[in-house]
Amino acid sequence: MSKESYHAGFSTVDITPPLDLDVRLGGYLRIHKVATKVLYPLFARSVCFRHPRMPEKSLLFMACDLVGFQYRLGKLVRKLISRGTGIPVSRIVLHFTHSHSTPDTIGIFPNRISNLLTFDVQYPVITHVMQKMIQSGVEAFENATVEACIGYGTTTKVEPNLAIMRRPPYTKIHDPIRFVKIADPAGKLRGLIVNYQAHPTQLPQSNANIHPEYPGMICRGLLEQMDGLEFACYFNGAAGDVTIHGYKGYAVKRKWEGLSHEKAMEHAIQVIEDLGDVFVQYVMDSVDGVPTTPLASISGCRRFIFPRVGRIKSIWNRLPFYKTLNQKMKLLLGELKNALRISMFHDLYRFVNGRPLPMLNIVKNGRRTYHQTEIFVYRLNDIYWFSSPGEPFYKYQEALFRKVPSGKSIFSQMNETCGYIYPWSFYVKGGYETFFSFDALFGKYMHDQFANTLTRIQRG
Repeated sequence: MSKESYHAGFSTVDITPPLDLDVRLGGYLRIHKVATKVLYPLFARSVCFRHPRMPEKSLLFMACDLVGFQYRLGKLVRKLISRGTGIPVSRIVLHFTHSHSTPDTIGIFPNRISNLLTFDVQYPVITHVMQKMIQSGVEAFENATVEACIGYGTTTKVEPNLAIMRRPPYTKIHDPIRFVKIADPAGKLRGLIVNYQAHPTQLPQSNANIHPEYPGMICRGLLEQMDGLEFACYFNGAAGDVTIHGYKGYAVKRKWEGLSHEKAMEHAIQVIEDLGDVFVQYVMDSVDGVPTTPLASISGCRRFIFPRVGRIKSIWNRLPFYKTLNQKMKLLLGELKNALRISMFHDLYRFVNGRPLPMLNIVKNGRRTYHQTEIFVYRLNDIYWFSSPGEPFYKYQEALFRKVPSGKSIFSQMNETCGYIYPWSFYVKGGYETFFSFDALFGKYMHDQFANTLTRIQRG
């Protein structure tokens, strides 16, 4: 084994905040509700690929059971991990699984009428979570003592489908589940990274208690069912317009069968556990046949990108794609709604609070207003890993995967929230996406930056 082979280290740290902090959940508005139970704990799961001599060449991935995260807070976590390990901030990649039953670490889901115009994160809660995230990252680096062999695998196509597009024509997604296998030089399986795409929204808005939803159940199931496995984590792919198909256990029992909230919740949690087991079985059926090779090469980069607040494609260029007067009027009404949403979350918030909405990480360039955020593209041997902010659409993930020569790709969304968390209406007409976003051309802009970065990496 080459002395230059990277080492792999893992850490799984409980990040669940204490309930005496009056924890409010994100994902939905839950007025006058705080968490009173931890239905299942939340974790930060970190894997570090450590260079044996030079920490600045190491790479760290961390997946957290959280709805999202503010860029400025995530960057602080990365800086403190960097200080404790020597890994550059640009080589520390965070991910948030986007479970809608986890604390509001984005800061836009107030649970008090009095906070509807002054919302932000709960700082005692976020402080606890950040401390645990930092602990996880540093521990993974310190635990990286065994040489790493990695392999990329996919399961069989998922039948029946587990994922579906969230809007007409409700296309079913049968993609294989992607995974990265991490073994030691003797071939013993040590860790698994699982990657798919779908919204973790199986528990209802009426639930105010903490649960990681299906991403956490995948990790639990792998560790329970695979003897000797040290580490398992799940990274959610481009899920802006994708959700789980079926597995809505609460609605079945509460609305259709008339059970109590408590009984319906018990059933819903069991359904989520069953869903996790389905993912686990697909991976277990495929993992043994995947070969591994020493991890000898890591290359890639982080790039800053600057989505522009209020950027749209000209209405005049799009009107011809809407044939009837009724369709054209709906287009104009939609533009008005988007303008009002931007005004509420950006202009009105700034007027009331004297600062921009913290989630947005605003930077100014003359009269124009931008977000500052980041994308990452890294190559581990011949495996390509794309990491984006927010919730990109599935089609951009597909387009990027087609550009990867080895066919071995991982996509993790939500390295921070970046304001792109409300994909409520996203029909494509005239090459234009309409959805709740502060930059309505964000998807294409981000895809182009990814594609350009991928080309640069392939050219060396």
